[in-house]
Amino acid sequence: MKNIEQQKEDTLIKKVSPPYLSATKIEELMRLVANRNLTNVSADIFETYGFNASDAILAVTTLRFLGVIDNNGKATDLMSKLRLTGETGKKELEKIVRSSYKKIFDATDAPQNLPADELVNEMLVQYSNISQNVAKSASRAFLKFCVLAGLKEESAVVTRKRSPKTEHKTQSITSNKPKKTRNPQKELEGRDFDFHIPVVENKMYIEIPESIYKLSFLDDKLHNDLRMLVKEAREFADKHIPKEKTEDEKNLERLFREE
Repeated sequence: MKNIEQQKEDTLIKKVSPPYLSATKIEELMRLVANRNLTNVSADIFETYGFNASDAILAVTTLRFLGVIDNNGKATDLMSKLRLTGETGKKELEKIVRSSYKKIFDATDAPQNLPADELVNEMLVQYSNISQNVAKSASRAFLKFCVLAGLKEESAVVTRKRSPKTEHKTQSITSNKPKKTRNPQKELEGRDFDFHIPVVENKMYIEIPESIYKLSFLDDKLHNDLRMLVKEAREFADKHIPKEKTEDEKNLERLFREE
């Protein structure tokens, strides 16, 4: 039986985040699911169909977010709904999308019609464990599902414009300017980490790389190791980081000083 603290840590680490698979891969994913009778889903299946390792993991977490597979990868009753076609299929997908993104639909009317920056902000508000970059990708994924469910016209979705890569010729330049000394701390300032686990609010937190965050959904050992890391960090904080006093405690101290 898990104690309360362990349950809190598990909830924090495995907190459900919105999918941020690319629109192209979402189309491939939905096509695969619609045309195959999948009963047990794993990342290996999607790698077999040409997904890279990262996208294969995201495909699994996307289906989990939609509720069509459970935490063990077993198909739920909703999986069959994704195999329906035509208007019936769209209506069933709309129900799944509205249910999965309930936070977003409850927060604002017609979130699929929000300006891009407002939708990103809403993602950050409703899913506080994701970064700005992930929120942008998650917004595009949300809009793609809205298009597939008939909630938005494809033409109304603004996609990212990729600038063509240009080749840069290497030039040998001699400069008399002194070389700048690296400042690792300065380089970290403003960096957009992917997943934050708070240890002490506004004072200490753990920064988790995106790859570790993704794998923790699928690897029980990794999840347990991460939970132990959080536990040890909190024990460290209890010993070395003084807790802020409540207003009542401050008032009591002030009273004794005045006496």
